[in-house]
Amino acid sequence: MLQEVKELYKKENVLLSDFGNIIKKELGEGYFLLSEHYDFISLYDKNINEIAYARHNHNHMTMNSNLLNLFSIETIKELEESLILISNYFKDIETIYE
Repeated sequence: MLQEVKELYKKENVLLSDFGNIIKKELGEGYFLLSEHYDFISLYDKNINEIAYARHNHNHMTMNSNLLNLFSIETIKELEESLILISNYFKDIETIYE
């Protein structure tokens, strides 16, 4: 997941859904990304519960404790780095359109 996010990060005009497809492929179809603010990327589950988020320049991911029960530590670490990269990708964009 992280390597694919890094590759996409290097490209221009990437949509949030492009990154989201990478996340879905790794975590499963029930997960999706949403951005309510241009530098704040959230991960939601199929029940529309926010389970993790990262914000540009904070260099960490805040997560719901349930995430530890859902995924391995390695996957969570990759997810954290991925969400940080994604939030940094969109830091200068005022609105993200899907």
